[in-house]
Amino acid sequence: AIFLFKNDDLLVSNEPAQRLVTMFNLDVNYLLQIGKNAWSQLENDDCASCLIKKRLKGAAVPITFHSNATHPFHFSMVYRPLDDKENVFALTLENREQQQRLSQVEEQRILNQYVNEAHEKERQKISQDLHDSVAQNLRYVSLLAENISDTDTAAKIIETQNQNIENIR
Repeated sequence: AIFLFKNDDLLVSNEPAQRLVTMFNLDVNYLLQIGKNAWSQLENDDCASCLIKKRLKGAAVPITFHSNATHPFHFSMVYRPLDDKENVFALTLENREQQQRLSQVEEQRILNQYVNEAHEKERQKISQDLHDSVAQNLRYVSLLAENISDTDTAAKIIETQNQNIENIR
């Protein structure tokens, strides 16, 4: 949900923002004041870690809304200046539960990718081992065939085995 402001006046909001205002009977000016306070705290802190925070492009605040539903709704509200000269800024509300679910889905995707890569490496290893084993056995049969007293039969076996070896490679 996104709210755009200029000089503390709401310029526009998207449909999800309008639904939140209706669903929770939100006072957008109250949200604006919370965001501005969070931003001014970031700007006025002089601690070492706050120097890092000053490089951020917005101030995030956790917000919880209650409705007639059985459980509260948890959001992250981000106050983000867009144009300092024109005094234009945005408030963005993101559902934290949805963010957590998306994070879990992403973690699951990464885990699945890792498992698939491990399966593929194992399949390649087994394939190589099988290839080496079969080639070794065919070569052994060829060597045995060389010791057969019937030279025509031995030659045919050796030729067939050599063809098999080449086909495997």
